[in-house]
Amino acid sequence: MDYGRTLEALAEWADSGEDVRALVLTGSAAAGTEHALSDRDIEVFTTDVPALVVHQSWWSGLGNVLVVERLQDGEGNPTRLAYCAGGKIDFTVLPARQPVRSQLRTTVPGAAGQRWRRRDDIAE
Repeated sequence: MDYGRTLEALAEWADSGEDVRALVLTGSAAAGTEHALSDRDIEVFTTDVPALVVHQSWWSGLGNVLVVERLQDGEGNPTRLAYCAGGKIDFTVLPARQPVRSQLRTTVPGAAGQRWRRRDDIAE
C-alpha cells in the first residue's frame, strides 16, 4: 500500500467538504518509528461526527479497501479500522471546535503543503 498516496487522497477528501476541520497523523508514523508492517493512525476532527459515522464515502475511495471494522475507542469515540490490500488505516472520529476553516487545515507528512496543528488546537 502506498501510504503517501492514500493519505494524500484522504487530505484531498477533507479539503473538499465543510465538516472536516483537521486530520492528525498519530502513532508510529507520526513519531517516525514506523516499520514495514506499521499501519497508519489518523484522527479525523469534524463538526458533524454522526454524518461521518454513517457515510462510507470518505474511506471507501482510499484504495482497495477489503473490510472495515466499525468500533469505538475506550472513550466512546467512533473508530474505523480500514483493512486495505497491503496495509491498514485506523481512523478515530472526534468532535472539532467551530474555528474559521482556514485556521485548521492539515495534510499528511510527505505530501505537498504540510500544514499541521497541535491536537490541543482542534479538540473540543
